[in-house]
Amino acid sequence: MKILITGASGGIGKILIKKLIKAGFDDLAVLSRGQFQFEKTEKLKIKTGNLNDFNSLDKALKNIDVVMHLAGVTHTNKTKKYFQINTEGTKNLLQAAEKNFVKKFIFISSRAASQTGGAYAYSKFLAEQMVKKYKHDWIILKPAEIYGAKNDEVIQKLINKIKKSYFIPVPGKGDSELSPVFVDDVVAAIINSIQSEKNNTSYILAGADSFSYKNLVNLIARAYNKKIKIIYIPLFILKIAALIFPRLLVKDQIPRLLVKKSDDIGLAREYLNFKPRGFGKGIKNLE
Repeated sequence: MKILITGASGGIGKILIKKLIKAGFDDLAVLSRGQFQFEKTEKLKIKTGNLNDFNSLDKALKNIDVVMHLAGVTHTNKTKKYFQINTEGTKNLLQAAEKNFVKKFIFISSRAASQTGGAYAYSKFLAEQMVKKYKHDWIILKPAEIYGAKNDEVIQKLINKIKKSYFIPVPGKGDSELSPVFVDDVVAAIINSIQSEKNNTSYILAGADSFSYKNLVNLIARAYNKKIKIIYIPLFILKIAALIFPRLLVKDQIPRLLVKKSDDIGLAREYLNFKPRGFGKGIKNLE
């Protein structure tokens, strides 16, 4: 089975490649715009391509059986980039996959994907609609807030802030719901989706536990024996701050945080053997 992975240089992608090789998948390829951080080996091939260049994608997808599409823009104040990469880039990849008769297209989307969760969420929502029209088998995976892959994730940033600071800012009333999911659990579900017979389905990959933002802050503080003081920041102030200080806060993060999200992982448990660990256990893996 020949698998091509996009977004392989990201935190999730690097872990995914290592675990795929460990699981016995020995015919992997990654799509790269330039130098890739993994060395080219017999088990891992590097294919040059760009999501906005159909011809390069067409060439990269020759003789590929499965595409794992992880690549995407997650945080930017240049709204057009979300749609250029997340929507149009996915469209190009789907068209190239169809042209090359790729048997399965696995799309890593987001639990926040929606029409009302801001530009990022909407760009992912539009991409999902395209994936659902793919002529062969497809699977959409919708992770919640992933932690454990890299330090620029929302949950990891929050953990680092709590470990270093006493005053912890919390958006609004702190009642936004989060379901942190450990990266290894997400990667396991991605791998299991390759051979899952329940195709043409969207799967929620949320953590075992759901928390309000303020309760999650308190849980992390207790886990690291930190005394903290929560400072509630009104949402209108955050929106203004995002406009004035775009390097500190991406304006799109606010609607993404507030949009209602599903935490129903029943299908993923049944068909992808998804077994998310509790958050208390997960943060111990970070130490």
